[in-house]
Order: sequence, then C-alpha cells, then structure tokens
Amino acid sequence: MNNRLSAMKVLKIIYGHIPFKKQLFTVLRLLPLPERIYRHLHFRGRYTCRFGSKQQFNIYHWGNQVENDLFWAGYGNHWEATSLRVWAAMCARADVVFDIGANTGVYALAAQAINPSAKIFAFKPVERVFQKLRVNAQLNDEKISVQQLAVSNFSGEIEIYDANTEHVYSASVRPDLLSKSIPEKDLICTRVPSIRMDDFFKKEAISTENKIIVKIDVEMHEPEVFEGFGKAISEYRPIFLVEVLSRKLGNKISEILEPLSYVYFSIEESLAVERVRELGLLDRNYLAIPVEHPFIHELEKSKKHSDWRLG
Repeated sequence: MNNRLSAMKVLKIIYGHIPFKKQLFTVLRLLPLPERIYRHLHFRGRYTCRFGSKQQFNIYHWGNQVENDLFWAGYGNHWEATSLRVWAAMCARADVVFDIGANTGVYALAAQAINPSAKIFAFKPVERVFQKLRVNAQLNDEKISVQQLAVSNFSGEIEIYDANTEHVYSASVRPDLLSKSIPEKDLICTRVPSIRMDDFFKKEAISTENKIIVKIDVEMHEPEVFEGFGKAISEYRPIFLVEVLSRKLGNKISEILEPLSYVYFSIEESLAVERVRELGLLDRNYLAIPVEHPFIHELEKSKKHSDWRLG
C-alpha cells in the first residue's frame, strides 16, 4: 500500500510539471470528453468561461473540481447545472445580488456577466479562500464587491473552523460538520468578523425599491443567516437560492419564511425544478420566492433543465 501511495505521489508531481496543459486541454475539450476522464485532467491558470450568446467571465483554475467542471462541461451543464441556469434567469432581472458563502465566486461572477448593471456582493470569511475570490474579482475588473465577512444572526465576531487544505473550500461555524471528513486535530479555529444582513443593508443603503436575489451556502449555518435578515425579508422581499442539507435545517428556515408568504421549489440538478411544500426533504438547493413574485409562473412553466436556456 505504501509503495502504491508513493507511486501515486510521484505521478502527481510529474503531472504537475507537464507544460502547456491548458492549451492541450482547450483542444481536447472540442471532442468532448466524458466526466470520468476529464475530472483527472486539470491545470492551473486563468481561463474564460463563456455561456449563452454573449456572456462570459474570467476565472482562475486552482485545480479544484468546480473550476474543472466549468472548463470542460461549461456553465450550467454539469456542476450545479440547473441551479446555475435558474440563477442566470434570476440575475437578468435583479438590481442587487448577494452571494453568501461565495467560495471562489462562481455565482457572483455569473451574476456580473449576466447583468453588469447590478450591484453584486460576495461574502467569504476564510482568508485563504477569500484571496482566491478576490483574484477572480480582479480578473473581472473588480466589479464585484468582495466582503471578508461571515454572515450570521449577529454583528461582531464569530468562531469558524477551517480545514486549511488547498482543495477544500468548505469552512463552518460547526466543527462537527467538517470532522466527519477531516480529523479534528487538523481543524483550525479562527475568529472572523460577522454581520447581520439587515445591518449590511443599512450600511450599504440598499433601497427597498431594489429587486434582490440572494444565494446562501454556508455549511449548515443557513438558519442563522435567515435570522440575520430580520425585518429586511418582509421589507425587501428577496428571492433566495439556498442549500438545505437536512430536514431539521429546512424546518428552521421554514419557521422564519412561512409567516412571510414564501413559496418553495426543489432543484434536482441536471433534471428539473419542482414546487414543494417543505424544505429539506432531500439534501439539495431550494428556491424560496415571495408568493406575489412573477418568477413563480416562469418556474411553473419551465420545469425541465433543458427549458432554462442560457441566452
């Protein structure tokens, strides 16, 4: 076993020193290759992700799965395929976009490409990932406002646990979440600034006249993020795209939203969007939309993944 691991390590080092991988893979991408093959073919460096008729954004490939999927399969075709397609449709009609738990910023980058006139804010508190997010913002003329803040139900400071592993972008206020896949001794606890979203709305003078969409993916801290919106949910009536990883979390979010008349849709990636009564029956992304919002009719009409065309 040790010999095998050593051989794999040597192969990775050799692979890392192969020149012109980006140029070679750009040609190979025309074939196209199946995911079981291209997931092993990665590189480091900037590339342009093009989608729709005119949209595009620059992104740095750090050797991670997300950037690799976007390079080989394209936007809205593999990683979070249906979520990204629905997101594109929502961004086209938004005035203000919030990407909470942005990681390296794919959703924020897409929003900026789709709707250059929108105000876009991307949040990531962990330093090592925030720096990658900032690089991507710089590659796109710094039109995205990057915020090194944790979003929660209070403004101040919060403890966050990080794996400090290059290809793991997840960090969480809950050490038990990460310790399932990473030894607890390898977790690093740091204190980072936190903010409530209703405080952030006031700080940035966000108008109630703005059409607002919000993406939330914060590793099981989603209920606290919703709590931090406070009265801003009833005042601004944003659309939410939120990852819900358990029924318990879904119930907590529903307790906040149900008195405010929100409708829920479940997103089954690469397949369909379906209206549901509850959040969290399955671990996936969900939409929460104000009952009066016209986008509900579009969701009811265009359910299949293929219905959501990109430009």
